[in-house]
Amino acid sequence: MKVKYVLLGSIFGAVASGSAGVAADTGFYAGGSVGSSYLEAKNGSFKLDGDDLGYKGFVGFQLLSLLAVEAGYVNFGEVNDKSNGIPGEVAVDGWDAFVVGNLPLGPLNVFAKGGMIAYEAELKAAVDELENRYKDNASDQDLAFGLGASIELGDLAVRAEYEYFDASDLDNLSLFSVGLVYQF
Repeated sequence: MKVKYVLLGSIFGAVASGSAGVAADTGFYAGGSVGSSYLEAKNGSFKLDGDDLGYKGFVGFQLLSLLAVEAGYVNFGEVNDKSNGIPGEVAVDGWDAFVVGNLPLGPLNVFAKGGMIAYEAELKAAVDELENRYKDNASDQDLAFGLGASIELGDLAVRAEYEYFDASDLDNLSLFSVGLVYQF
């Protein structure tokens, strides 16, 4: 676990020390996206999976035209499913931080990002026909990755991206979203 923090701290340190020659395409930005999230959770033989509406909000700072840092809140929604005939639901949300590498191609910008997420997951299940409930909570910090593209329209940009979160308490956690970004 400490290796993740040392790696992420080293990346942020290198980015901060290399920002002395800032290019013209720098500054703060903020945005929001909505899309389809996919969750898969297991607890013993009990397994829930499915997709739901997910959304996120984020702020960032463009250090150089090729490099930015970004942080935000993400909500993956709630998946309702049955496992072995037992209905259940799982809900996940969290806070994330990324280092973003950009490749500007005129008005099109392609990017890849890597970072971390601190998330909370809640699993609920009806144990029997009397509606006796089982509830389990998990929270952790894990690695996160993403790929995407945006099209600039002046100070606004339309952004589409896919993010995968390597959540140790979940078997799969991802979000495909489309949204708007405003460059200050």
